[in-house]
Amino acid sequence: VISVIICTYNREKFIAEALASMANQSYPTHDYEVLIINNNCTDNTAHIVDAFISAQKHLRVRHIMETQQGLSYARNRGIREAKNEILVFIDDDAIAEPGFLQNIHDHMITHEHVAGGGQVVAKFETAIPKWYNRYSASMFCSEHRRGNSNKIYKSGDYPFGCNMIFHKSIFDEVGLFDVALGRKGKNLLGGEEKDIFTKIQKLGHPIFYLADALVHHCIDDYRLADDYVDRLSLSLGKTHSYLYKSKGAFAFVKGGILIAAKFVFSIILAIGYAFMLRFSVAGHLIKWRFLSMKGYFFPSE
Repeated sequence: VISVIICTYNREKFIAEALASMANQSYPTHDYEVLIINNNCTDNTAHIVDAFISAQKHLRVRHIMETQQGLSYARNRGIREAKNEILVFIDDDAIAEPGFLQNIHDHMITHEHVAGGGQVVAKFETAIPKWYNRYSASMFCSEHRRGNSNKIYKSGDYPFGCNMIFHKSIFDEVGLFDVALGRKGKNLLGGEEKDIFTKIQKLGHPIFYLADALVHHCIDDYRLADDYVDRLSLSLGKTHSYLYKSKGAFAFVKGGILIAAKFVFSIILAIGYAFMLRFSVAGHLIKWRFLSMKGYFFPSE
């Protein structure tokens, strides 16, 4: 019934926990398969995956190599390889709750939804950063919370990449993930999830939020370091630059106005945090939006 797709690139630190959470589901093992799409890992990930597979007696697990570098290539390979109709994507550093797949199954058999996703809660390796705030937690800590009740996403809102659900047939309508987008090795370009969900919404299909389909996303310390945060901020701007330019000059200008407005809003927020003596948050918000704006207007730098 369900194919779980885990795309991985050099995540030996967390892949074992992600796989263990898939083996410890309350959902019957004969009703789902797990596909690990190895996107040219150079660390010990492959050995960890193979050891996990050897230890399984009932769970169907496949280790598949995708040599074209890029998360979108890996996801598309998973879609093509999946044998079941319901596709569930989780990240190689995400830990699913035991009832994760059962909750997805129960929802999908009672609703005619073609796409959706669930909650994502950050699991920090050591401590929460001083600049942590609800405005940027989704961007830098991969948190995605839309409450504790199921709902339909509003237009322009959509699930996060580490917790996505699709009917396989929807890709016949909207195509696969755009390989020009998505992370490639250490390149932090994103936007492929936004692109695919936007296409689905434009076709009139509702996208559901399933509150009980929850994963914990491991955030290691290097992802909270200033250098990584800065590169991710620039990549956000570059991603939006690509997406808006592909829609024409008018759309690009409109996108530029939007990203500039967000920068102004970040200044207002920063002033508020400064009054609360939370200077780390204030500086972070301004720098984030400034670098995003820079990446948008000067993507080649």
